[in-house]
Amino acid sequence: MRLFANFARNNIPPLLVQVISTFGMIPMIFSLLLSPNLKKIHGNLKWGVFFSVLVGVLSATAAIAQYTSFSKGGLASIVIPIISLAALITLILARFVFKDKPNKYQYLGIALSMVAIVLFNITPCQPELQSTGMPILKSLLSPWMLWAILSLFCAGTAQLFIKSATNYISAYLLTVIVVGVTLGLSVVLIATQSF
Repeated sequence: MRLFANFARNNIPPLLVQVISTFGMIPMIFSLLLSPNLKKIHGNLKWGVFFSVLVGVLSATAAIAQYTSFSKGGLASIVIPIISLAALITLILARFVFKDKPNKYQYLGIALSMVAIVLFNITPCQPELQSTGMPILKSLLSPWMLWAILSLFCAGTAQLFIKSATNYISAYLLTVIVVGVTLGLSVVLIATQSF
């Protein structure tokens, strides 16, 4: 999906890519609505819906930020691996929210992931950065990188709230709510944006 998003960014504005991809989920929702697992509630329905709405908003924001990163000149070979580090954000947040205790291998993974973010930005694919005195800093502060980092944090936080939501409701209902939220946001974008 992320690779196709990179192709789409050349011809379609980021917000429109989000709208189109969201409407592509409608057929899946119909199959979920027919599932007997949809109505399984494990606890407080209100909390499940609350966390599901947060997942929807954060997921839509992550997607729009990713598409914007591409449209600002971010290369797929750099942006996609950075955003793929969302699990790292989830791991760090889970330590504080759920009191999960990472093991030594996870800590090593965190350290290597941080190094990877820097290494992904020292690349011969960006000749404009090689001529500057501080290529890493310039790259980390470039608009496409800031959008990629926003996408990374939103996606990682959304994954944490997925865990929170499934403590109360089924994964089926969570998915229906998330897509409903993103569909609602897409309708708002269609009504308020000029594509």
